[in-house]
Amino acid sequence: MFTKIPSYGLEVWIMTDSQLYDFENYGLVTVVTHFTVYGDNILKISSLNWFEDYYIVFDNTDKGWVVTNFDGVNDYAVFNYYIYTIQ
Repeated sequence: MFTKIPSYGLEVWIMTDSQLYDFENYGLVTVVTHFTVYGDNILKISSLNWFEDYYIVFDNTDKGWVVTNFDGVNDYAVFNYYIYTIQ
């Protein structure tokens, strides 16, 4: 549930273990899939191999596809997240 989102959106990345490692150690951004959220309350992710581990990364930097302005106004996000699996 997103209660505050920057006007330029908040990126959500789905990463594998090796992709997260590369991001944390080398700043390299590769993802399984990504979304830009503008206040949608539900983000549906499908077509993943459920026998693998994935990481959900919420990004508000300039390292992804959305360029932020970080002008001190509307630059942060407030949200709660819940993960449900449907089989």
